[in-house]
Formats: sequence, structure tokens, C-alpha cells
Amino acid sequence: MNRCVIMADRYNYLGSVGLSFILAYAIVKGCPNLEKWGKALLRFMITIMFLYLCIYTNMRSRKWYNTETIKKELIER
Repeated sequence: MNRCVIMADRYNYLGSVGLSFILAYAIVKGCPNLEKWGKALLRFMITIMFLYLCIYTNMRSRKWYNTETIKKELIER
């Protein structure tokens, strides 16, 4: 992998932080207008997404011994 590609991927999280703030602001401003079932549905969806990301991160980190193992797994997909 080219070093420029690694550096570009390494800083992807910076943009996602800004998008997360925008999304969180929209949810906070929109929540008072939701009914009780809408708030419960929103909480459920956020919880499911959070759990999915936690499990996915845990599974990927267990397989990450070095760069070669990650490359091999991605190629096999």
C-alpha cells in the first residue's frame, strides 16, 4: 500500500467527527417534536447501531495481528 493512501485513510475520522456533531444537533433539535413512540424508536435505532459498531470493532481487532493479516482478509472477501 502506498504511504499516501495510508495517511489519507488515517485521517478519515476527522471528517466524521464534524458530521457526527451535525447529526447529533439535528437529533437533539428534532426530538422534542417527536411523540413518545418516535423517541423510543430513535433510541432503539441508535442503540442497535452502537452495538453493531462495538461488535464489528471487537471482531476486527481480534484478527488484526499485523498489516498483512488485514490485507489478506480483505482480499478474501
